[in-house]
Amino acid sequence: MPDYTSGFHSLWLIMDEALAGNEEAVEGYFEEHIIEEHDPNHQWIATLVKAILISLKNKSGAFGKARRLLVDAAANIGPIDRDKVFAVAYQKALAEIARRCGGLTSGLWKWYRSKNPILPRRKEVGED
Repeated sequence: MPDYTSGFHSLWLIMDEALAGNEEAVEGYFEEHIIEEHDPNHQWIATLVKAILISLKNKSGAFGKARRLLVDAAANIGPIDRDKVFAVAYQKALAEIARRCGGLTSGLWKWYRSKNPILPRRKEVGED
């Protein structure tokens, strides 16, 4: 029987699917779910997944669209925990987006953003 953690778990599983390049599974997830249904921590993970999906499609302008999605989300999502798991997910998403989009620009972006990440505001102690 599902409990309150089931949604979190399914999101992390779909992150794995996105990193594996399973475009169909990721599209299916977003047909049933929206980013805003999650708490800020998981909105950020869902945004990373959505950005990877954009890069998987790799249509014209995909790199710019994925980049803008991350920048806009970082500015608008509520504060998140700075747990190592979120940092690792961010780094993996950057690598996958850069790999899928290809080219020198995306590689330099991945390197720069890995050193200077754009993330949602840090949740302060006692802040919910």
